[in-house]
Amino acid sequence: MQKSGFFGLAALSTLLSVQSSHALTLPSFGANQPRVVQGAQLDTALSLTWSGIKSRNITAYGNGLVHRPKSEYPGDAVSESQGYGMLLAVLMNDQTSFNAIWDAAEKYMVTVASGKASYNWWRCQDGSTSCSNGPTYKDGPASDADEDIALCLIFADSLVKKGKWTKHTSPKGADYAARAHTMLKSLWEDMVDNGRYLKPGSTWGGLSMLNPGYFSPAWYRVFAAYDTASSHAWTALIDQSYQTIFANPGAAKGLVPDWSTGAGALLPSGPGYNTFANGQWFYKDAIRVHWRLALDWLWNGEPRAKRFLDSAYGFVKEPANANFFQLNGSAIPLDSVFTLNGGTISRPRREHSHLTTAMWACAAMSQGTDAAEPWAEELLSFHESGANFWGHANDAAGEDTLHNEMYFDQFLSWFGAAVLSGRFANIPEELSDPDPSLTLAWKTAPSTTTNSLDFQGGPFQDTGILNKAATWHVTIVSKDSGTTWSTSNRSDTVAFAWNGQSSAGTPFPQGWALVTISAKGMADTKFYVWVSHQKDLRADNSWLVIDSCREASLAPNFGNWASFNNATSSGTSKISYGLSGNGSERALRFHYDLGTGGYQYGGLEWNAQDWAGLAYATKVRFKARADHQTVVDLYVLQSNITDGNNLHVLDTVGTAWKTYEHVFSGFTPRLSGGTTLDMAKATGLHWHIQHDKCLNSAVCDTGNVFLADVLLGGNMDKMYTAPQAASAMPDSTPSIGIQARMEQALRIGSSGTALWVETPAACQIILRDLTGRVLSRQNLSVGRTQLIQSTSGMFLVDIRGEGWRIARLQRIVR
Repeated sequence: MQKSGFFGLAALSTLLSVQSSHALTLPSFGANQPRVVQGAQLDTALSLTWSGIKSRNITAYGNGLVHRPKSEYPGDAVSESQGYGMLLAVLMNDQTSFNAIWDAAEKYMVTVASGKASYNWWRCQDGSTSCSNGPTYKDGPASDADEDIALCLIFADSLVKKGKWTKHTSPKGADYAARAHTMLKSLWEDMVDNGRYLKPGSTWGGLSMLNPGYFSPAWYRVFAAYDTASSHAWTALIDQSYQTIFANPGAAKGLVPDWSTGAGALLPSGPGYNTFANGQWFYKDAIRVHWRLALDWLWNGEPRAKRFLDSAYGFVKEPANANFFQLNGSAIPLDSVFTLNGGTISRPRREHSHLTTAMWACAAMSQGTDAAEPWAEELLSFHESGANFWGHANDAAGEDTLHNEMYFDQFLSWFGAAVLSGRFANIPEELSDPDPSLTLAWKTAPSTTTNSLDFQGGPFQDTGILNKAATWHVTIVSKDSGTTWSTSNRSDTVAFAWNGQSSAGTPFPQGWALVTISAKGMADTKFYVWVSHQKDLRADNSWLVIDSCREASLAPNFGNWASFNNATSSGTSKISYGLSGNGSERALRFHYDLGTGGYQYGGLEWNAQDWAGLAYATKVRFKARADHQTVVDLYVLQSNITDGNNLHVLDTVGTAWKTYEHVFSGFTPRLSGGTTLDMAKATGLHWHIQHDKCLNSAVCDTGNVFLADVLLGGNMDKMYTAPQAASAMPDSTPSIGIQARMEQALRIGSSGTALWVETPAACQIILRDLTGRVLSRQNLSVGRTQLIQSTSGMFLVDIRGEGWRIARLQRIVR
């Protein structure tokens, strides 16, 4: 089903007229998120339950914090709850509540030092229901809470900058923007291990212990767009999050464990809290992965998110199956129970509830709103008419409100419902629309002709022009194997170059590949191309080209490039990289400024991503030069080395191009100890610049190093499969499906209060208001039909034909 638009302020004025007692008030941005038909009913539930959370979890305690009424310490407050409360407040456009929650977190939980800020994770640990015991807390932040709070502050700052909210200063003297930046600094420097692993806290966990339910790649993209003045490599955190998720043993079923290593392995025993099943099952921490990844798919079109959510949807199949699971897909044993409310209430861990339904419903949204409709219906069955909570007041199955914590289950149910209804919007993205009144459309559409692609002659390129700047996505999927490549950007020009490799650096097989070009608010453009012949990536029979660094765009054949700095060592180094020069001088340049604080180092990383060929590499060769004589420390990184004692070799790089070649077996540990080379655990390479290896103190802390022709040698039979001979394109092109054809051909518009529809096939149109009430129903024939609508406002246009269905929100203005 076509992704239908999300309504803004004008639409809400219609909705308010029928729901005045529980009004939803959003700023005037339209999220254009997919929205199920039951969106209006979900909106009512979201409004009612937000009112319940405010009265039950916040105002009942009198200090502004978001409390947990029936937790193991009844009435306590955690930093996670502040993040959740702020998320609801900003999505509901409730600045008063947002400020009250944030101010309380600032008053009772925040720690500010060295230009960084974080929120101590647990308050009122003695179980006081009034929190009258003062700022008693557990030291140290939880990274999921801090990333949620940081996102909310960025959202709030974007609303202030657009004049939708007023500027506000916390009790600690920080405004939204200032605190957001100090939090991003804290998150990156204290809670990211090795420049790519999200630690659960600032002083524990890391590569050896992660919480996959904390991974929020959609958040990190927002951080990257906001955090432009720093060298924080949020993209590396995104990539590693997906690598860890797909490496875990439950990935094929869309499951992750509560806890794992960075390599996706299970922990032998649970961490300091939530030790149920040693953290090895898909339980309360892990289930949040569906919500967090769904937003990376819905906001950003991330194919890795969809791949995982597709697996989850294929495993669970029906709403009735929503539950917690062991990683092999088995149900949690019936006799497994836990207690809450200070140990006075016992509850089974296996549960089909509003919580589990809401989180699995997020996975269903990857299939489109048609597939998600039954999930919306099931979730709404857990909301009784007029109730200000999710769940049943009395339920023979034991999931009644007496058995619920009335905190975690309420928030996660709200998140899932907001995803289904299109309420969970990327606010800065939507506010950046240069002309919300202008419907996004092509000025010049990309090519839809069939192409036979021989990548030996260069990449496949295409270009289109939109009528305004927007975020767009290109996804290319092999018809037979499902191999995927994607790219995205925000601009009015849609331009991309594809070299025939997947996002994981593996070659697409010969055959048909479906190209999908999408942007929120308009129909996808889809067409097939034929992959005839891959580029041979061998320099010769013993060397493989990782990146020549001579192409028009920075796109290695395997893995990806990233920078690293000394932030984890309290340093201030800044690293940037990109292509520079022309012709024979074209190269990958990385600029380093080692700063003045802490242990001074930084440099360039090539990470192998999911490419297995690195395990069979025995040597590396590259060309390099520098703008002054520079010592470059080349490391081979291994996943089993966490103390910085990776193996290395030193090169002195001069100002003229020179070829450097090293055999990995000759690399030695940086420090004395038992480190040994194991290429099966190799993850990448570092070109490392370090202050204490300076040759000239006048210029040692800043400069540029240039790389080109980066090659790996080794067992070529294991590292790489040479492409087959070119294959001829078949005479016939596969159909892209009637749904996709209708999405491209159908046109809907309005003039005055007249709505017109231009359809390429006979169909039925149903016009609804935002409460779901049917205003008119009419059969249409091929061509253009004009429907007269007496009132203006926002309406749901639901058009159904044989084998296809499209639903869109349409504004009619006098």
